[in-house]
Amino acid sequence: MLRCRDIVRHGEAFVSGEMRGWRRAGFWLHLLFCRYCRRYIRQLRTTRAVSQALPLAEAPAPDELDVLLARILEGAPAQPSAAEKKEGGL
Repeated sequence: MLRCRDIVRHGEAFVSGEMRGWRRAGFWLHLLFCRYCRRYIRQLRTTRAVSQALPLAEAPAPDELDVLLARILEGAPAQPSAAEKKEGGL
């Protein structure tokens, strides 16, 4: 019989339907007896369903990347220099 670590390691193949035959039957047998792995597989299925339902984001145009980076850096806290770190004991 499979162990819980086998369920975690190959859970994606099971959920996606890539797993067939005796291996899949072994998964079902383990899930019949292990509530923790049943919960894990349920969470894995939910995660897949939610992520597949999300709209795909379009990548920004290359000229927009510089503008976005500048805006991000404007809001970022200043990094202390090495000397400031040494003086402050950081």
